[in-house]
Amino acid sequence: MTFEQVVKMLKPFHQALWFCCRSSPEELFHADCWQGGTITTTGGKLLAFQVGHPDEWKLTILANQPDTGLVIDEPDVESEITEEFLVEVRFYMVMLVHTVYECPPEPGI
Repeated sequence: MTFEQVVKMLKPFHQALWFCCRSSPEELFHADCWQGGTITTTGGKLLAFQVGHPDEWKLTILANQPDTGLVIDEPDVESEITEEFLVEVRFYMVMLVHTVYECPPEPGI
C-alpha cells in the first residue's frame, strides 16, 4: 500500500496520526529520503511501517484499534500527519519516488 492509502485507512480509527523516520530532521518533509518510516497513534502504538521504498507501507495488527489518547511529548522527532503534510508527501512521492522506482534510468546512462 502507499503512504496515502495507509493514512486513509487509519483515519477512521484514530483522531491523530504521527509520523517518524530514521532520516535526519531536515529530511522529514522530503518523502523521497525516508528510511525506516513508521506511523503511530498519539499514545505511541505502531500502526504502520515502511517496507520498501518510501511509498511502500504495511499496516500492523493494531491498525484498527482506537488510541488511548495519550500525548506524545517529542514533536521534534515525530510529525503529526495533517492535510498539509499529506500534500508535501504526495509531491515528493509523485515527482521523485515513483519516477525513480518505476522508471529507473537505462544502463549506461
